[in-house]
Amino acid sequence: MYCPVWKSGSTSWRAVMLVLSGKFKTLDEAVKAVFGLRGLRTLKSYGNKSEIEFRLKNYTKFTSYREPLNRFTADYLMLRMKSRRHNEQAHKVVKYANSVRGLLDRRHQWQKMSIRDFGTFVARFGNSTTGLARLDKQWIPQNLACRPCHGHYDYYIDMESPTVNDDIRYILTTIGAPRWLEMPHVNPTRRDKNPYLSQLSETMFNSLLSVYYNDYEIFGFTRPQWSRLQH
Repeated sequence: MYCPVWKSGSTSWRAVMLVLSGKFKTLDEAVKAVFGLRGLRTLKSYGNKSEIEFRLKNYTKFTSYREPLNRFTADYLMLRMKSRRHNEQAHKVVKYANSVRGLLDRRHQWQKMSIRDFGTFVARFGNSTTGLARLDKQWIPQNLACRPCHGHYDYYIDMESPTVNDDIRYILTTIGAPRWLEMPHVNPTRRDKNPYLSQLSETMFNSLLSVYYNDYEIFGFTRPQWSRLQH
């Protein structure tokens, strides 16, 4: 029997949680379910406040976070993947970016979406309280996704930390996970992000820093400088 646990965010963690919940026997099956938008329930899906409060009080709670612009770039690269869901999201981004440029060419393929297109969309709606609703949950500021200032987590995992693998193993051991269960590396974007970020204009770069300002403050990351990406 595994220790009851609740986790906020992260594709890889959701796959792990699906295995722990007994919904899938292997990580491969769970990963496919995550990308297919099936699987774990969210807290707000429970019927009444007492069910939510019970889980917040009795479950082991943890969340993970990444350097904000690394996460932004990873989300852009994920959108370039060939799937129906990514296609629909990328088409929405490209359509808006084209409207900003005054282009009406519907033949602009979503696979050719540039990081500047993505930055145009996120910077526009991420800097607006009402516009945030137009951002996918993978793109919104992490502090709005996991609400670290509105609730208590037992563990916070810095996915950029050199000790992240040990940290993950410790939590899995704590909740009684089998030793064979590891964090799957399902994100195909583990690469240098600077060549992508350097394509952004200084104005857009600073607008994105504004979108993710609170993430940098809350999670303790140093805000990068646009000028250093140009070398």
